[in-house]
Amino acid sequence: DWLVETTDKLAKIVDYTNANFELNYISSILVLMVGLMGVFMMVQRKIVGFHLYIIYSLAAVGQVYLIAPAKDVPTFMIVTNLVISAIFVMMYSRHHKWMQNQPEEPTI
Repeated sequence: DWLVETTDKLAKIVDYTNANFELNYISSILVLMVGLMGVFMMVQRKIVGFHLYIIYSLAAVGQVYLIAPAKDVPTFMIVTNLVISAIFVMMYSRHHKWMQNQPEEPTI
């Protein structure tokens, strides 16, 4: 019963995605750009990159609500995506101090 209901909801999400292709495509590109900016800034040891990555993680999870009504979004999909995002945010947060301690600029 649960599997049938979930499969039906996923099929509806595919229909909504096809019907709103442009919105889905543009929002996906914007969310991915925020994520890439966050990762790039974290590599540069900028703490703002970590905050952008958190925003990206939440936006990526919530993006499906731009396309489909909440009643047609399976809970397991949102919970799974939130758990994976939380794992990565926790892993990056372990290096939070490394990002805050920026190396001094070399003097010429």
